[in-house]
Amino acid sequence: MANIENNPKIVADFIKIKCVNQWPELVQLNCHINRTDKNISALYADIIFSEDIQNLNGIYNVAVERDQKFVDYTTLELDYCTALHLVHSQSLIQIISSGLRRVSNFPLSCPLKKNKTYFVNGFTLDPKIIPIYMPKISFRTNATCLSNKREIFYITCFGRVMRK
Repeated sequence: MANIENNPKIVADFIKIKCVNQWPELVQLNCHINRTDKNISALYADIIFSEDIQNLNGIYNVAVERDQKFVDYTTLELDYCTALHLVHSQSLIQIISSGLRRVSNFPLSCPLKKNKTYFVNGFTLDPKIIPIYMPKISFRTNATCLSNKREIFYITCFGRVMRK
């Protein structure tokens, strides 16, 4: 019987992040990737709104690379304010939400307060949730955020799942 401890670990590694602010009068947005002490890439972001945000919705998309093109895996319309406190029926959203809660100061409901710095401080995908049989893949996620039907920003992450 093989010893799992001696097998290579499956990890998700972020390669690139792109934060695009489409309404700079309403929001300040900064994001980047750093390596953790375990040599895993982690996402960091700071968001400050210039007014209280009562509603925040948008589209969340995950795509995987196939034949050098990204093919949609799932696309969801989300009410981010509701998603802050509910357990979502989509398991991928549950995984991301619980991971974000551990490393951010987002409230459990809206409004998001003006002049408060909301942060994500070292988001990683927990390797325990990645199946051992997962093949090497490249992925792209995109979260588009709207308030009152106007796009305010989007965040696109590129990464890969691989054996280490």
